[in-house]
Amino acid sequence: MKKIAIIGHTGSVGAQVYRYFKEKAHPMMGLSIDSQTHDWEEINEYADFVFICVPTPYVWKQRVYDLSILNEVLYKLNKKVVVIKSTIPPGTTEKLQEKYTALSLLFNPEFLSEATAREDFINPDRQLVGYTDKSRKYSMEILNLLPESPYGVIMKASEAEITKYVNNFHGALMVTFANFFYDVCEKTGADFEAVKKAGQASKWVGSPMGRMYWEVFHKGKRGYGGKCLLPKTRIFTEGGSKEIKDIVIGDRVITHNGRTSLVSNTFKRKVDEDIYVINPQGFEPFAITSGHPVLTVQANRKNYGKRNKLSNFIGDYGSMKPVWVDSDELKRGDFLVFPKIKFGDNYLDKEMARLLGYYVAEGSISKIKNRISFALHKKETKIADDIGKIVFKVFGINCHTYRQKNGNGMVVRCSSKELKKFLEDNSGKFSYKKRLSRMIMNSSSSMLKEFLRGYYLGDGSKSTGVYTMATVSKELFYQLQSILFRFGIGFTSKTVSKRIGGDGTKHRESYWIRIRNYVEIKKFGKVVNDPIKKDLKLVRKTSWFDNKFLYVPIRSIDTAYYSGYVYNLEVEKENTFVTSSGIVHNCFPKDIDSLIKWCKENNVDNEIIEATRKANIRILKSQGLTEQKAEKK
Repeated sequence: MKKIAIIGHTGSVGAQVYRYFKEKAHPMMGLSIDSQTHDWEEINEYADFVFICVPTPYVWKQRVYDLSILNEVLYKLNKKVVVIKSTIPPGTTEKLQEKYTALSLLFNPEFLSEATAREDFINPDRQLVGYTDKSRKYSMEILNLLPESPYGVIMKASEAEITKYVNNFHGALMVTFANFFYDVCEKTGADFEAVKKAGQASKWVGSPMGRMYWEVFHKGKRGYGGKCLLPKTRIFTEGGSKEIKDIVIGDRVITHNGRTSLVSNTFKRKVDEDIYVINPQGFEPFAITSGHPVLTVQANRKNYGKRNKLSNFIGDYGSMKPVWVDSDELKRGDFLVFPKIKFGDNYLDKEMARLLGYYVAEGSISKIKNRISFALHKKETKIADDIGKIVFKVFGINCHTYRQKNGNGMVVRCSSKELKKFLEDNSGKFSYKKRLSRMIMNSSSSMLKEFLRGYYLGDGSKSTGVYTMATVSKELFYQLQSILFRFGIGFTSKTVSKRIGGDGTKHRESYWIRIRNYVEIKKFGKVVNDPIKKDLKLVRKTSWFDNKFLYVPIRSIDTAYYSGYVYNLEVEKENTFVTSSGIVHNCFPKDIDSLIKWCKENNVDNEIIEATRKANIRILKSQGLTEQKAEKK
């Protein structure tokens, strides 16, 4: 029996290939990011055939497939017969053959659907093996190894690559075709179901596979494409955050590069389907429909111990390359990423910024005209003195301090119409409604540093190995996260439900931020000028910031049934936006888009595929959902 190696043997395609050959009793070798049964040295020495099933992520901005992982694998192989099953553009196998002359490369496209991947692999309707001049002598042997099909053929590699696109484009074309006649029926008052049945009576129109494209409503919507988020998903904006259902055209949202970009359209649709619930470590979970691209680092993290915990990441941190991964392909231990957000250039006097921090943490405005109060602990005399000095210096008025006779509290009070207006305009009035103004959120690093220092001194705490900040304002909670992203400081967060304490006191829902990683602790201590002096030697490699991103591991992934509205945004230029749990993309059918680009680059008339795509945009827009407006570019 031939010894077979599968590179990417735990992925959606690789797992089916590995399982099939193992059940056929072939000696197997597997190597993936998250698991390996053998190493490269063993594969190069013993494997007769190597199947490559690694991701080729779509780079949305350039409209190309990223072949870097595929190239990395090919570079490590030596004098092997290699079968590529990854998605690649037409002509790629021949180009790779010219580059890796010691290898014999073949291409074997996969035609799997998500729901029936196992059945589709072992009972394919066709089996294609594409060859180069060098690998042709192995093509029939590979074809005979694979599951038998009614149509099995060897062909040039470019022919097999194009056939893969034929399958995808035919589906898009037929969906658009059926939706066209649905609209005609709607306009004329005809019964679409009657027209559909009559049309399907034809042996040409009504083939068994063709019938499925006549089902114009799929998962509650018409057309192809359109991946979305649930209504309460938090989106980071220029001024703080909003639930995605509240985002409107003209809002500016944070994109993957840490800058803001304009929302040019918003969409929603009704679904009735299973969704994915992604649970990042130390961040709130978020729900997402199948196939939505998420910016992710796929890293080699293994489970260990009785509790099946994830190990710390051990690897080359310089090789952490975020790529777009469909939600279906995410795995426990992969890293979600958050951007280092750019600072603005608004300026506020540093002392006033620090005073604003004190007020957001401990301040209130009473019903008594223009009265501002700061509630402090009796030991916080330095803060009380600082408040008094700033108020006198800026506004020329004195503050008064009142100490509790039978308690540990003290209150600093002053009255100023001008100060009251400044505080209300820039941070609100009630503790559970406090939020920073857009002007404050888009301020310089020095100003935000002083605000964060004042807020932390008023409402933060430190102990060995952790800084903590808490608030009862949900909006302020996300704004504080956004500020930490600006400083490149990693953190964890959690929400504590409202409760009644042991003494009968009612507590509002509260929101907590903790800085615990030793590296992040040093950065935060420097910003707020309150370092933890004890030498902490533990460096937790669970989540961390580099100069661009915060990396946060996925703790678990669940599925859940959801019936209701889902939402998407169209964001100019970058076509990405940042949620409170990671970075997602405006998604659209990537195979169709890449084929359009390929046609333009190779001077092939693409009028029919462009027309199909534009017709699909119109269909989706009629339901309040669309692809990104690539035709604007």
